[in-house]
Amino acid sequence: MIENITEVKMPKYNVIERNLRGGLRDHYDTFILEFKETPDNAFFQTLRDKGFDYYDGCYHFQRNWGSGLVKDEAVPKGEKGNYDYSMTICEGEKTVTVRVMEL
Repeated sequence: MIENITEVKMPKYNVIERNLRGGLRDHYDTFILEFKETPDNAFFQTLRDKGFDYYDGCYHFQRNWGSGLVKDEAVPKGEKGNYDYSMTICEGEKTVTVRVMEL
């Protein structure tokens, strides 16, 4: 799923935390992933090359699809539904925060 959405090959990781939240209309999940090893500079260069936003030592990715909110939005290969997807990866850390909101 992550690689389909971000178009970035991810280092090996485990899901160490999953928080599910729901509401009347929208629900979102937050996942904390932990890389088996701290990513190297080549990985972060790939994030830069793929256009991840960078500030405060962290790389940020966001993608929306299926909602009609973003003009010319493309549904990632193998995905369907209406989602707002975001991910934050900080340099020198082994954890990643992923948020998935179903719209």
